Amino acid sequence: MSETTEPRWKWPLQRTCPLEVPPGLAEIREQEPITKVGLWDGSTAWLATRYHDIRSLLGNPALSSDTSREGFPQSSATAVAQRGGQKSFVRTDPPVHDGPAGRSGPRPVAARAGQRHHATARPAAGRQ
Repeated sequence: MSETTEPRWKWPLQRTCPLEVPPGLAEIREQEPITKVGLWDGSTAWLATRYHDIRSLLGNPALSSDTSREGFPQSSATAVAQRGGQKSFVRTDPPVHDGPAGRSGPRPVAARAGQRHHATARPAAGRQ
């Protein structure tokens, strides 16, 4: 039989100022960069606090950003109530996220203009 312990931290962390990072976040980042946190409803979730860890996790297809999936940790009762509502493509997983709604459309005009400029600048650079 395994022992279960309460997570040391409750999410969201309490803020002392709405414009500053919560005081406990620096400690978590330093001592436990990936740690379990307790949520409002008694469930738990994983919190990653370092850039390289987050990048690695976001690239893992076994993890989901789809808030409507069963078991997705919700930050509040309000988030649970809105779970079935309309959601942004950011909160979807592939293949929906990678489909037309997840793309910004045709390549930006500035990029095409830059490529035309680059193509005409090459021959001119050779004439010097």
